[in-house]
Amino acid sequence: MNNVRAVKLEKYMTFEVDDSLIKDKINASDIPNLYNVGIDFALEANIFYGIKENCNQYERIQNINDFDNYTVVLRLTNWCRNYNRNEYTFRVLKSNVNEQVDFTEEKRELNSYIGF
Repeated sequence: MNNVRAVKLEKYMTFEVDDSLIKDKINASDIPNLYNVGIDFALEANIFYGIKENCNQYERIQNINDFDNYTVVLRLTNWCRNYNRNEYTFRVLKSNVNEQVDFTEEKRELNSYIGF
């Protein structure tokens, strides 16, 4: 059995999950299993996933007008295929039903980080 760790989601935090929790997986079947492949997505890629109450998998959100239908909204920032596993890295845009997604605020938050 996998180790399960519960973490309280907070707006703009990032976290990684393996593909067992992903309903709508990214498909890269043409990449051989011998290679590690990682893709960092720009903000403009606008690839979103969400979680609805009482669901245990992340599903792709095709339309930003559907954000209100999800308890949690996530931006996909990285996808990595590592041998037989796929890992997804998300940034939280909405951590509970009472929050709203604010792209201007997200950009401001990202610009406040200092990278070395």
